[in-house]
Amino acid sequence: MILQIHLVKSNGDTVYGRSYETSPPTRISAIPAHVKACATLYQSSSSTSRDRIYTLEQDGLLWGFLFFDAFVFVFLGKAEDNFSTTKKMFLSLGKEISSSYGDIINSWSGSISDFEDINALVDRYVNWDLGAPSKKELKIFAELIDSVLERHDVAYAGIIDARGSMLVGNIPENHVLSIKNELSDDAIAPSRDLVPTSIEIQGHEVQLLRVQSLCIVAASYPDTGRFPAVKAVDEIAHEVSTLVKVS
Repeated sequence: MILQIHLVKSNGDTVYGRSYETSPPTRISAIPAHVKACATLYQSSSSTSRDRIYTLEQDGLLWGFLFFDAFVFVFLGKAEDNFSTTKKMFLSLGKEISSSYGDIINSWSGSISDFEDINALVDRYVNWDLGAPSKKELKIFAELIDSVLERHDVAYAGIIDARGSMLVGNIPENHVLSIKNELSDDAIAPSRDLVPTSIEIQGHEVQLLRVQSLCIVAASYPDTGRFPAVKAVDEIAHEVSTLVKVS
């Protein structure tokens, strides 16, 4: 669970802060001095990686840091939280902030109104549930996959979670590994993909369609074309997105 999010410039100025410790979320400006110092220190180091989450644990809480050209993305959670499972979400949010607000952050004069529209963007990502599906949902998913396999001429279909593990379906184990590798550097967003990504695995044209942290998968038989698998992943994604209430 994310408790706070901050955007800190390389000079140490905090340009944006939001707390999720209250409902509804509130704007905050305070950030501990040692956390800000840690952010600026990492930002100034040539060895700091742009795709790695750095963490600082203190008193049962965990501060996380991601680094972009115009700012440091700082977030606070509980020490038992596993930021690695949400890394793609944080990277995606940071990239979207960088794209939409990077110029504003670079030339920021201190006006809070410059970031009035950012709340909806940040809330959409933070409120996105990356947790594992419940047993009830998994049962529904399994029944959905079985139904699709009966009605569509596809070699296999299934659902893979954010860690790259198959939750339900009949995807061959070696294909799961290939799909996991394909998704490892892919950005994700709190929504459903509009069109599937197509990859080829051992003669099968495999369609991947993301719904939040889940990846819907279907593969055509060799030499049968991609359209049966496209229809299958679209149908599964529609049902899954309805179930998990994608915003």
